[in-house]
Amino acid sequence: MHGGGPGHGSTWSNTNSYAALEYEPGRRIDCVFAGLPLRSGLGQILVCRVVCDDEVNSAWPSDHFGVCAELCSEPDAG
Repeated sequence: MHGGGPGHGSTWSNTNSYAALEYEPGRRIDCVFAGLPLRSGLGQILVCRVVCDDEVNSAWPSDHFGVCAELCSEPDAG
């Protein structure tokens, strides 16, 4: 989640009532670490997004949001 401007991709947010108790500004605190992809494309990051960033039945799943990344698991057909 590179770029996107202030607040984009934040996983610690005061919109989350659990995180708001800490009086800290919103920021990115969760990461997915991946090595460099192979020349075949294996391991290339396809999509990365913030998940679990909504209340469910008036409760937050955690005090911070999660990060989900999809990586290429099939080599290029070239």
